[in-house]
Amino acid sequence: MNASSSIYYGLEILVVGFSVVFIILIALALVLVLFSKILAPAPKKTAVATGPAVEAGRETASAVSQVEDKAGDKVSPEMVAAAVGVVLCMLEPFREETVKSKWATDGRKRLLESRREFAQLRKEKVR
Repeated sequence: MNASSSIYYGLEILVVGFSVVFIILIALALVLVLFSKILAPAPKKTAVATGPAVEAGRETASAVSQVEDKAGDKVSPEMVAAAVGVVLCMLEPFREETVKSKWATDGRKRLLESRREFAQLRKEKVR
């Protein structure tokens, strides 16, 4: 076997190997898609609830959707939701923080300290 036939043989093995791998990967992907189609739960139909509680909820929802501001303009529910979100964000600093991990807290502290040191170094270079 000379050098050129060895190279051709190597390339042939390479092409056959890649082809087999990709064909198997495509077959596995198709099997996964097939299993997801077969084993996926059927979408549930939701029943329409009725009763006094549901009627009270509908009245509340219609009252919220027709909120008026002081000028007499109607305010959309989206605007009410946005206002509530802003208030909750403003109250966020006053809520009690829950520390999940001492490691996470220390890592965050070191990150902030190194960032402050880097900012100080940059200020000294600019001067």
